[in-house]
Amino acid sequence: MHFSLIGREAELSALAHDGERAARGDPRVVHVSGPAGIGKSTLISAFLESRPELSPVVVSGAEQESSVHLGVADRLSRALAERAGIPHEPVNSNPLACGDALVELLAGAQRERGVIALVIDDLDWVDPASVVAITFTLRRLRANRSSSSSPAAPSCCQARPSRES
Repeated sequence: MHFSLIGREAELSALAHDGERAARGDPRVVHVSGPAGIGKSTLISAFLESRPELSPVVVSGAEQESSVHLGVADRLSRALAERAGIPHEPVNSNPLACGDALVELLAGAQRERGVIALVIDDLDWVDPASVVAITFTLRRLRANRSSSSSPAAPSCCQARPSRES
């Protein structure tokens, strides 16, 4: 699918810059936010389409599942295990242990597929335990970047408008 964006050159350029840094082994976290319907998902899709060297892994939060303990982390674990070519194991119920397992799965996926672009859509609807696990994972990526020879994952996190508004 080809995406045509008007007036988003600056945003695409910023994403491209972060994608290049990630490809060089410097993990990036990018938070794309804005009102519902403004084109956040389209922007991310256009960026990913323009970077075929990135292997996207996309998971989403959902209002109906926002109270499912580690629901998004489990979907992320399944997607990364599939990319790594290994069987999926149930996530540990402890968010930090789950995050540690996600680090290993991400490393395995990158060995198989190259740089992973991790996209978490509708971040406001991600369950709290998954937020802890994913945050743990991202912190470990940043802490381990100097000792890792494999490229690190850029993480593009999208948020929807605050539920309080």
